[in-house]
Amino acid sequence: MDETPAAALDTGERPLEVGEFYEQVTGLLERAFPKSRPVTIRGEIAKIYEKSHLYLTLSTPVPRPRTPAAPSSTPTAGSPSGVD
Repeated sequence: MDETPAAALDTGERPLEVGEFYEQVTGLLERAFPKSRPVTIRGEIAKIYEKSHLYLTLSTPVPRPRTPAAPSSTPTAGSPSGVD
């Protein structure tokens, strides 16, 4: 049976204490992303703020549509504005 993060958390009848929840989530993240195997991500820093710690909000950049290249305004030889 494949264990997804949601299924891996204790979903018993009683509420989890903050420390229990923290330990379970930390364990899941450490197994998924071990320190021995660094992860590189691509994205943008959408927001930075500080309240005794530094917090980052990361986001996936939205691809911007490409605009067609503007025609060159450089005069060419033999053209009315060019130097002959």
